[in-house]
Amino acid sequence: MSQFKTAVVGAGTRLQSGIPKRKPSSMPGSSSGLLLRGVVTATYVIDDPDHPFADDPSKVPTAVYCDVLTFGRRWYFIPKCLVAQERSGLHSGHVWKPRAATMTITSAPMDLNKGTNPAILDGDHVLVGFLDDNFNQPLILRALPHPAADVGNEELEVGHRLKLVDGDGDPDFWKHNDVLRHSRER
Repeated sequence: MSQFKTAVVGAGTRLQSGIPKRKPSSMPGSSSGLLLRGVVTATYVIDDPDHPFADDPSKVPTAVYCDVLTFGRRWYFIPKCLVAQERSGLHSGHVWKPRAATMTITSAPMDLNKGTNPAILDGDHVLVGFLDDNFNQPLILRALPHPAADVGNEELEVGHRLKLVDGDGDPDFWKHNDVLRHSRER
């Protein structure tokens, strides 16, 4: 019996996928490849007293951690979640500190204990995965588009809104604190 899965395509043609067969994990605490959408509710840098390694920063790399409220079918609160960086070398890198929610973007009060809708919080929305398929090692992988991005600005030209349409071509903009910088046109 082959160790690889096969797939039937077209008129009965069988293709080898090259992906080893894997039984669903039955280990307790296994995430089985789970990815969650969440909103950042707090951010911790190395000199913050609430940072997980604030007591001994010499033993770990300087890292950013965040509290994340995940939502979807179920809501979960994940404290002290490590933030993956796009580039992080010994001598150079780019450090991303996700923006924590401070308020709602509507007139509704922000109360996470009473189920404030995460889509209306002003914090960064992120994708959370798990290192080594372990729920005890959450990791913020990337930022996700905020559901309320460009509300009210849909008619502005590219560079003054974040949502792209087909006619915009392939611009590359960076928006930081409401200032847009044109990086390059691809």
